[in-house]
Amino acid sequence: MKYLWLACETPSEGFHRIAGCELAGALEDVASEELTPAQRVHQIRKSCKKMRALLRLCRAGLRRQDYRRHDAYIRETAERLSLARDAHVALKAFDSLSAGSYVIDAPLVEVRAMLERRVAESPDACPASGLDKTPARLKKLQKRFADAPFSLKGYGPILEGFARIYKRGRRLMDDAALDCDPETLHEWRRYAKYHWYQCRLLKNASALPLKRRCKALEEVGEVLGDDHDLWLLGDQLKTLFLTQFARRSPKPLLDLVAQRRQSLQQTAFELGREL
Repeated sequence: MKYLWLACETPSEGFHRIAGCELAGALEDVASEELTPAQRVHQIRKSCKKMRALLRLCRAGLRRQDYRRHDAYIRETAERLSLARDAHVALKAFDSLSAGSYVIDAPLVEVRAMLERRVAESPDACPASGLDKTPARLKKLQKRFADAPFSLKGYGPILEGFARIYKRGRRLMDDAALDCDPETLHEWRRYAKYHWYQCRLLKNASALPLKRRCKALEEVGEVLGDDHDLWLLGDQLKTLFLTQFARRSPKPLLDLVAQRRQSLQQTAFELGREL
């Protein structure tokens, strides 16, 4: 119930409580011995996304310079943990192609081995290496949010922020439908995630029917995330075949990537139009 506005709370009370709870949870995650370094990175990056969604929802209650400063600092905190993400993502996406009817032929085991090597040789191969300075950054954010002046009379401006993010995501979906540009699809996913987190925040404090939207929005984010991961894989495969497998054609594997991406995009657009 921490990442959730309570009906009895004022906007200011909810903003400070939710931000404080989320950052406290992130500090627990970064210190947890029950989580692997990779799991800690994942949890902290997720907390950063939730904090940015909260900021966008409550933008009207913050001074402009505070909003920009907080948002930039949270973004930088997440980026410090993602230096080697592309290498890990490409390997995971490659493995996803072998699920169901997307069977990878045995000769391509060499390709997977090369992707594994890229992960091992990446500058941030050890996820823990990006975590060293994270606790200090999270504590700094805690103080900033605790001290941040926040003033709103009623929930009207918050609902306006909610509508603004929804409309932006809708426009991005329409833009992505024109040519399925990977960057536009990725940006649509980012705003779909913001909208999902904001629906979760407001589902008990608003008269809007948000509970049913949450599950569909979560699925949209997952589908678009899988699509982007496959796009990254395709990009790495082109380089890999040029440098390591010059005598082989990447076309069969790239066709497989394209086929899977087309299916994912169709699902994403169907879900998005329902929302």
